[in-house]
Amino acid sequence: MTHLNDILSQCAFYFVAKYSFPIPLDRDKPQARKPGDREWTEWAYLLRKLAAKRLIPARFLYDNRIKQFVMTVENALGVRPASVLLRD
Repeated sequence: MTHLNDILSQCAFYFVAKYSFPIPLDRDKPQARKPGDREWTEWAYLLRKLAAKRLIPARFLYDNRIKQFVMTVENALGVRPASVLLRD
């Protein structure tokens, strides 16, 4: 699982770096300069936040699928979308 988390962190880091998305600074952590500077879950929350606020243009994703991207990141985190929580 550690290896998988490292790979996912690398993917997220390079996606954020490729499109120059801002990485928020945490007081207790150094600036993110490499994938290992943050855990996978931290990268996933950042991606989810960027996508939910539509800061990731849909054209950056395969076939403009921004909603599916958000859902995929939420599923990777084990987080259920708010719309599903409201129906339960």
